[in-house]
Amino acid sequence: MPCTTAKRGWLSEVDVAEFGVAQAHLPTTISVDRFVEPTGANVGPAALLQIRELIADLLGLRPEPRDDVTVALDGSSAWVTADDRGGGLPLGASSGTSAR
Repeated sequence: MPCTTAKRGWLSEVDVAEFGVAQAHLPTTISVDRFVEPTGANVGPAALLQIRELIADLLGLRPEPRDDVTVALDGSSAWVTADDRGGGLPLGASSGTSAR
């Protein structure tokens, strides 16, 4: 996606012919290769989740946090209702009595 900046003297990696709204409102972008050392492997699910969250924040697409969603360490998410948690207990917690 071609992006430039309104700050004078900053160069974009994509030339934009005329001055316009897009040039005044979008940030300068740089290639990921400039600051990420190649590892030759996938980034992993935890890093991928962080990347997705950052992109969502930058685009303004990130919804408000939800109490009924739990994100596991592997980056997967599980929908859990209050009934499934035993009336609001954290996942894996036990009240010591059987409520049902």
